[in-house]
Amino acid sequence: MYLSKWLLGISLVYLIHSTGLAQTNLRVSVMNQALSLPSLNVLHLPLHPGLTIGSDLLIKNHKRWHTTLGADLTFFHHRLSENALMLDAVYGLGYKFDFGLQPRFLAALGYKHSLAAGEVYKLRDGAYEKTFYWGKPQFNFKVGFGFEYPLSRTYSLTTDYKTMIALPYSQKIAFSLHTLLSVGIKVNLKN
Repeated sequence: MYLSKWLLGISLVYLIHSTGLAQTNLRVSVMNQALSLPSLNVLHLPLHPGLTIGSDLLIKNHKRWHTTLGADLTFFHHRLSENALMLDAVYGLGYKFDFGLQPRFLAALGYKHSLAAGEVYKLRDGAYEKTFYWGKPQFNFKVGFGFEYPLSRTYSLTTDYKTMIALPYSQKIAFSLHTLLSVGIKVNLKN
């Protein structure tokens, strides 16, 4: 079983390099997550911190428009609700102005693994006992917009505001709705 995972991993690395899907940049951002509807009040308090690390694997540039396809790994902590680890495939469509500012449309599809933020108890024989909780696998879809501004040929500042739907949420509630506000830096690895 482990041999097949190694072979799959080696095959994916070979495929990425042979098709030109090599990593072109590294994105790192801090974020605030909220269980809320999207609104003009983008910063919800109290803060529920998170960290995103990602990269664009495929970039197509046109005169002013460009599209990207990449991957993001995100962790966030919501003190009352959950800790979550997400792996997403991310699509971006951006337009670059002469002065460098680049507004972007963002969409992502991925996997979210949700863990309880506190201890979990189960009712057994009329009494609650502490139990181990493996977490809950969920499907997530994100859509939003962002801005990127180059500081140099290597570094750019980024900010994104996304809405995420994660499902299934619970037995009686089909999905949860989140907003994600992030600020970060993008490092171009190929200049």
